[in-house]
Amino acid sequence: MKKYGRFNGRARRKELWYFILFYILFGIPFGIVDMFLLGTPIPGTIYYLAFVIPFIAVGVRRLHDMGRSGWWMLFYAGLFLQWIVNAVTGFSGQASEETALVSGIIGIVALVCLIVLIVFMVRKSQPGDNRYGPDPREDAVPAS
Repeated sequence: MKKYGRFNGRARRKELWYFILFYILFGIPFGIVDMFLLGTPIPGTIYYLAFVIPFIAVGVRRLHDMGRSGWWMLFYAGLFLQWIVNAVTGFSGQASEETALVSGIIGIVALVCLIVLIVFMVRKSQPGDNRYGPDPREDAVPAS
């Protein structure tokens, strides 16, 4: 969270996956509160929205670490769109055939986007400096 909205620079795999781990661990209580205590997704939605910017920022920095443009994080928009469609149809309580079809198509697009992002995020870093900055692994290793 030190780099909340920082989109420049590079991030190691370790930084991304620790962010995701803590995001999930801290999100579990919100899910429990949403599901069992309140019956409404409002606290979880607020939590999710508070972490959209840092998630995109660490994802952009991770892509930079591989020498890719941060614009690849637009695939995340597919996942976000699926979440919005599910939220809207869930709040309205009306799921017509058209809504189900659109939700299914967006779900397939979101799945493809998720797979592409995961493949990108697990790949090795580009060694040495690149156009996005110095290698973050070199910063972590003390000089001898």
